[in-house]
Amino acid sequence: MVLGGDLIARVFGLKIEYIYMAVVTVLFTSISSLVSVFFRLSESPFKFSLFTLSSTVLASFLTFNFLHYFHLGVLGRVLSTVIPALLFGLLGLVILIKNNLITISVSKRELKEQLKFGLPMLPHTLSFWVKTGFDRLIITNQIGLAANGIFSIGATFGSIFFIFNNSFINAYVPNLYKRLSGDDVSSSLKLKIVKELYLYILGFALILFVGYFAIEFTVLEFFKEYKDSIAYLPYFLIFNLFNVLYQVSVNFIFFVQKSKYLGVITFSISVFQGLLGMLLIKHYALHGVGLAMVLTSFLLFIIVFGISNKVYKMPWLLKI
Repeated sequence: MVLGGDLIARVFGLKIEYIYMAVVTVLFTSISSLVSVFFRLSESPFKFSLFTLSSTVLASFLTFNFLHYFHLGVLGRVLSTVIPALLFGLLGLVILIKNNLITISVSKRELKEQLKFGLPMLPHTLSFWVKTGFDRLIITNQIGLAANGIFSIGATFGSIFFIFNNSFINAYVPNLYKRLSGDDVSSSLKLKIVKELYLYILGFALILFVGYFAIEFTVLEFFKEYKDSIAYLPYFLIFNLFNVLYQVSVNFIFFVQKSKYLGVITFSISVFQGLLGMLLIKHYALHGVGLAMVLTSFLLFIIVFGISNKVYKMPWLLKI
């Protein structure tokens, strides 16, 4: 990273300081992510929600103040990401130590099982970073850094809903797996779960609809310099809706541990999104990148839903 920092900075058009801040952010975010997993597995929804939502609220508060009152621009947006990551990473480290979750002993059997499940998931995890990085690289090289900034602001607004959905899914899934792991997984229980998920999807769609107008009002009232980003917000909102459908489906694949080829699928679609974005950006500029994102997120959902319904059937048509 130290040796390649200057090269990355030139390719992506970023200051080297921002890249180092990103590395620090990733490091401390990984710690807070472990704490979130701990709260999920220990079935502590209140602690999980308090920990994750507090970080989001702090980031939003800092973003608003750094941009609106202190006029720090890009630096303000970067700091509003780094500061919460540092604070909650350190807090997470304290929580892990307090609960004796940091150890240097290693169980070979557990390590083998973790690697067996985890290694095929690396392309799956990297695919989301590839999509984001590829999009930004295409925009910077094809249109310019200013356009990248406008599109990134739209992505930032969209990330609010992404975080909200992740918080719900992360809190809901342990309880879902617990119910599905019971001795009597009846048809009525499966039907109840499907109804719960449908209700959440409809509720999330309503939040997206209301959220669009709330963000538009906020930007036009307080951040008029970012009003151009509103034109690209619908792409991120539609992406979030397909992402919810994807996450609802993929968790059944994780439950039965049939994720062997999932990483290949998600990574391939991420590459396809980049190639499609390169093609569409020539004809539709930034709208082309947004369109590529929406189309590929829909494609990913369709494929994953098909696999999910094959490996673990659920009454999605609401029939017992």
